[in-house]
Amino acid sequence: MIHTAGTVDLDVLTPHENRGVLWPVQTLSHGAPTDLGDIPLIVDGSTPPALDAVLKLARSISGSVLQLSLEQRKRMHLAAAITSNLPVFLVREAQRILRKENLPPDLLMPLWRNTAANVASIGPEHALTGPARRGDVRSIRGHLALLEGEPDLRRAYALISTMIMKAYGHPADGLENVQGDTREH
Repeated sequence: MIHTAGTVDLDVLTPHENRGVLWPVQTLSHGAPTDLGDIPLIVDGSTPPALDAVLKLARSISGSVLQLSLEQRKRMHLAAAITSNLPVFLVREAQRILRKENLPPDLLMPLWRNTAANVASIGPEHALTGPARRGDVRSIRGHLALLEGEPDLRRAYALISTMIMKAYGHPADGLENVQGDTREH
């Protein structure tokens, strides 16, 4: 007996003795095609025979198979959510902003595709561009002013910009205070 959840313990399949996990680390959206051949499959098993069976199945599906413990799967699931969910939601918010200005949301798709390709080819350290990466506090403050009526997105933008600036050795120059100011709205 197997399950496909990244954060669920094998014990959920008790009383079965041979329990396994086969978790595809991939976004599986209804209606979107998915090629399982190149995605990582994370596996585990309650017994050596269970693990062997899950490994055999996983290797028949993908060339990328890794055995992880429950704690490792939880961390991997967190990393997957940060990698996939957060950027997709931010693209959704960016498209919403464009729609409010009667601009076509698809204008951002070439940027999104190129950014993802750059992350894959040169890594996130080198692919990141923009005002926070440059330490351009003036542009960031301008963006924050445009988000005045959207306190949650404004807070998120200020926090992530501050994190980027600190990661790349730029002073945040009071952006922490901007975050505090938004909590009052």
